[in-house]
Amino acid sequence: MKKRILASFLSLLLVLSLMPTSALAAEESSEVPTEPIVVEPVEPAKEPTEPEEPAEEPEIPLTDLTPAEPVENDSVADTVLSSDTDSWENCTACSEGQPHMIKTKEDLNKIRTHLSADGTKTTGYFKLATNIVFEPSDFEDGGAFYNDGHGFEPIGVFQKPNGTNKETFSFNNAVFDGDHHTISGLKIWNDGTYGVFTGLFGHVNNGSVIKNLTLDNCDILHNKSGNSGYATAGILAGYVHGGTTRIENCSVANSTIQNTSPSTDLTINATGAIAGRLCTGPTVAACTVKKVEISSLASAGSICGVLAAGTITDCMVENTEVIGSLIGGITGNLVSVSSIKNAYLDCTLKYVHTDVNLTANNIGGLMGRNYSKSEIENCLIFSEVDVTDIQENGAYIGGLIGFDSLHSTVKNTYWNVTLHGVPNEGCYVGAVASTRDAKNFSTYEKCAYVAHGDYGQFASSEGISQVLPLFAFPERLELVYGSNSEALKGVESDALTLTIDNADILSIDEQGIIHILNAGTANIIVEAGINNRYEFTTIPVIVTPKEIKVSMTDKTETYNEQPHTIEATATEGGTLPEDLELVYSYKESTADENTYIHVAPTHPGSYTVKVESGNPNYTLAGITTATLTISEPQQEQDVSDHVTVTAPSLVYDGKAKVYTAAYEGITDWTIAYYDTEGTKLDSAPVNAGDYWVTINGDGAGVYASITESFTTPPATLTIKANNQSIRVGDQLPEYTYTVSGWQGNDTDDLLSGVTATCPTADASKADDYTITVSGPAAIDNYTISYVDGTLTVSRRSSGGGGGGSSSSSTTTETERNPDGSTTTTVTDKKTGTVTETTKFKDGSTLVVETKKDGTVTTTETAKNGVKVKTVDEPGEDVTAKVTIPRSVGEAVVTIPADVDYGMVAVDAKTGEVVKLSVPTKDGMTVKLDGSAELVLVERSLDFTDTNNHWAEDAIDFATAHELFAGTSDTTFSPDSSMTRAMLMTVLARFDGQDTTGGAVWYEKAMAWAKENGISDGSNPDGNITREQFATMLWRYAGSPAGDGTLSSFGDSASVNGYAVDAMRWAVSTGIISGTDAGLLMPQGNATRAQVATMLMRFVEGLTK
Repeated sequence: MKKRILASFLSLLLVLSLMPTSALAAEESSEVPTEPIVVEPVEPAKEPTEPEEPAEEPEIPLTDLTPAEPVENDSVADTVLSSDTDSWENCTACSEGQPHMIKTKEDLNKIRTHLSADGTKTTGYFKLATNIVFEPSDFEDGGAFYNDGHGFEPIGVFQKPNGTNKETFSFNNAVFDGDHHTISGLKIWNDGTYGVFTGLFGHVNNGSVIKNLTLDNCDILHNKSGNSGYATAGILAGYVHGGTTRIENCSVANSTIQNTSPSTDLTINATGAIAGRLCTGPTVAACTVKKVEISSLASAGSICGVLAAGTITDCMVENTEVIGSLIGGITGNLVSVSSIKNAYLDCTLKYVHTDVNLTANNIGGLMGRNYSKSEIENCLIFSEVDVTDIQENGAYIGGLIGFDSLHSTVKNTYWNVTLHGVPNEGCYVGAVASTRDAKNFSTYEKCAYVAHGDYGQFASSEGISQVLPLFAFPERLELVYGSNSEALKGVESDALTLTIDNADILSIDEQGIIHILNAGTANIIVEAGINNRYEFTTIPVIVTPKEIKVSMTDKTETYNEQPHTIEATATEGGTLPEDLELVYSYKESTADENTYIHVAPTHPGSYTVKVESGNPNYTLAGITTATLTISEPQQEQDVSDHVTVTAPSLVYDGKAKVYTAAYEGITDWTIAYYDTEGTKLDSAPVNAGDYWVTINGDGAGVYASITESFTTPPATLTIKANNQSIRVGDQLPEYTYTVSGWQGNDTDDLLSGVTATCPTADASKADDYTITVSGPAAIDNYTISYVDGTLTVSRRSSGGGGGGSSSSSTTTETERNPDGSTTTTVTDKKTGTVTETTKFKDGSTLVVETKKDGTVTTTETAKNGVKVKTVDEPGEDVTAKVTIPRSVGEAVVTIPADVDYGMVAVDAKTGEVVKLSVPTKDGMTVKLDGSAELVLVERSLDFTDTNNHWAEDAIDFATAHELFAGTSDTTFSPDSSMTRAMLMTVLARFDGQDTTGGAVWYEKAMAWAKENGISDGSNPDGNITREQFATMLWRYAGSPAGDGTLSSFGDSASVNGYAVDAMRWAVSTGIISGTDAGLLMPQGNATRAQVATMLMRFVEGLTK
């Protein structure tokens, strides 16, 4: 199943996508610590007892965790830091504005020497200047960070052995800013040598901040011996303490962490990717964990092993595995009042049996154990839970919470979990949570789940599996046509949406009631989210036809020249459904099963009559066949084989295909016609097709009964392109065609979709060009044959209605044209230049000068004084000088040239694209508000995924006009969805705005759109719908009145109220034309190809 994250993660993903990552992945070292690790034996586990609600986190002495009170010397001094950073001891001047820059591994290792004035804490402000890469050799014997096989020493140690003493130097009231850099290849193997906390940072204390840092390809091992005391490990931090302490915008990826300490204190033996234990109010915000393996003998989770009064918000976990016996997707053990909000989770939880004396075996999709009244809100969870290794009785396994001991509050949270393996029957298992006392369950509001596997199948005699009134989505639905289903009644909320992928089969109303429309298959797609919807689960639905029981009885009829049948009836006093059509078929009783036809018999004999459902929503059961006997007429002879049957001409000719029959002695004939489904026709058929005919006659002592099939083939239409001829310099003609072969009263009105084109025609060159005609291969009653024509372009000659003159150097010819204009052609005999001057009756003129080298200069002067001079020189771009008198102001002109959709007009002086320039069949049409000098330039981009795409021309137009760019140098992604930010940027560019710069790529465009009332700027990364596109474009156009109507579209009623005026305008101007099925699809996502097409139509409308 495709999983999508909540809306709150979209901005996080954008930031993370900009982070640099290490290009190298360090190989795992083959070296292991040379000293063996001894795990002390412990007593066997006792039967677990139900724990009491834990007290608040106890205060810990200074020598343990509680930070010292700040001293005056800890404040930032007013002095300026020296550029020499070799000596950091007792520095008090570092700050956000003057941080210590960490440039090397050695700098990172030196942080622990930066002590507070009292020498008890590691403090200061540190900032990464670049990525730091640890190599495998760094941790091999002789490497800089080998340290007797223990690897890198954590920053901020706690209870580190030093002879008979233990040292504590917490990372206290300090800041580490990764500045979006990465530390990769880090290895730590701590057996207690580095104290009781393990991680890049061991002990992070009051007021410290770690931010903007990525850890990649790290390998952490914590194997402190002994079954008591702290054994806390995290990849980023071991122990995080204090209400003002924060870890934010950090990421851990492609890493492993193992905690093999046998300590049985589940609140302090903790393992996680971000932190081992969060204690007394710290916050973890906007952090991600991806492709990490976390294993522990005690409390473990993707974010932290133990959550003891803290906040986890806006975090994401992907493709991560947590292994142990007290484990959860976010945290293994929640022991004090905390908050988990806006979390996205996709992980695997794997139970592993251990002989360590633990007091709980708890596994939950979100958390293993809940021991405090906390808040869980806006979480989306996908978990695979594997308990195949479970051996204990009394384990607690929950889809969301393993063991739920206190009343937490869960809101707008959805989980999709799968349980692998069958737990022992003595375990407590629930799709939501498990407990031995239902009164301790948390409260749930607007939550739902999908549970796969064995959730809820097992419960001990002392406990319960599931008593909560939550909605459980079924894995599949099997329904029967003819009734509605309340299987999903009441599930829809503000945070859930149900949609159907096959509207012909099902519909769902606002109450969640499923209305069955037809038999077949469909999927109900469940989406979760507040502002945007993201796929949560898909429920396959199979609607089987309803079974109708019928009965048929054998019957004998006397031959009477009429067709006979046996009708089926409903059994058990029932009635047949009104929408059930019964279809009957017939065969001779001795004939094969494959000889059934739908034409009822008239000839004497024995027949089998079979009834079937003509509506796929029903199946028939009971007696569905019977024997029909048509008896021979008394003392009459069957002469069917001797009847002369005359068939009509069977090629379609617009006339009825009437059969006749003749036999001496029979004058009364009954002839009937049927289609292939057995439906009797009112008269002989006219149209092409397949038919049956029955011929029955009765005379004195004789009768005849004949049934035959026949086919009327379609006639042939010939469509020929008409030959045309023009002279050099004339406009290309409108191409026409002639249709021949119509039959009867048929005319050209029956024909559509036929076009005649001459794509190679060039009116400036004398030649013959092929006119092609194309269209449908066939229409009703006709197949179609197409024949090409010829366009002849010839040079002008003297004569006709004009006159001519000549001199030694030039010849002059004048010709009067059919429209009343006159054309004077002057040929310079020396240079070969031909100048044709046409004067029109309205006072406008056209001068075409053709030089011997092929250069054509066209000067067109309109009656209002607008003048366009175009120069088309072989091998060069077409140039045009447009002169617009001040009295005219704004004008639309056409530059005569051979153009395509990838060509634009460019201002020759500024090099800027003229946005209102549109290729047409007559050349480049341009709308200007003053005189200009232009160059026609080909600007289309060569994308590999737009060749032969239906919107290829519009894509060329949009990219040439610099409205769009490709998604890469070679791709445009035409069928990808368009976001609201993309459209705001396109419109801003079209308006001439500079959209470059800003904190995000669309910042300036969004500010412009909000300032001009085009958009409120909400949900910029959301896909834009067709009605939202129309509304934003309508607002940009000044909210003009639309005189169109939407009633002709089948889904016009689904247009939201705010978009009605905009959609009317878009339809009336041709910007939106609807789908082939006659639908507007207002809520359908607009693709990049559709937006390009609609923007091109919008620009075309502005130039008219």
